Amino acid sequence: MVKAIVGLATDRDGVSVRERVRKRTLTLPRAVLVAAGCDANIPACLVVEQGRPLVGVLLRVLDEAWNRVPGMNTSEVEATRGALVTLTAGVIRVHSGPVKETSDMDALRAQIDDWITRNLRCGPIHIEDLAAAHSVSARTIHRAFALTGDTMTAVVRSRRLAAVREELVHTNMTIAKIAHRWCFYDPSHLGREFRRCFGVSPSEYRQSHGC
Repeated sequence: MVKAIVGLATDRDGVSVRERVRKRTLTLPRAVLVAAGCDANIPACLVVEQGRPLVGVLLRVLDEAWNRVPGMNTSEVEATRGALVTLTAGVIRVHSGPVKETSDMDALRAQIDDWITRNLRCGPIHIEDLAAAHSVSARTIHRAFALTGDTMTAVVRSRRLAAVREELVHTNMTIAKIAHRWCFYDPSHLGREFRRCFGVSPSEYRQSHGC
């Protein structure tokens, strides 16, 4: 959560509020702000100056969103969310200083890789699954993989084939059972993917390397 304290005037006796206070709460996951370009060390509380131009834009957009979101469709809500994320990240960057995009994405990519590892056997994995699990956009997921020259599909396939190879070598499970465990459609599907990656069929690999 990013908390903003805005529009407070101080006098000799302490803090006085000369106008009616309107409270707006904007909750954003840390991973979303990191992906938008903030340093991973995001402050828990940020005091901003209402007179700053970018802060003023953020507050106006937040007020408009508060009033108009109930009448928006899904696409409009997503666009508004993206605008608020971008503006909030900009305010934080101005306060904290610039950082490099690559370092910003490292933490998110590590979280993505860990999630993939934990869910390899749970069925097909889609970009939308990763985006929802990490509260970011599909575009951000693509960017996280692109920084290392990968795609999500290639990474998931590689992890599954590596797991299959281990089980061919170290277990006596049938190829059909291994294919099912690692979410291939059937042994034929596994065979095609395995041969494309390793140049031999699963059976041939087991004969050469199996225990």
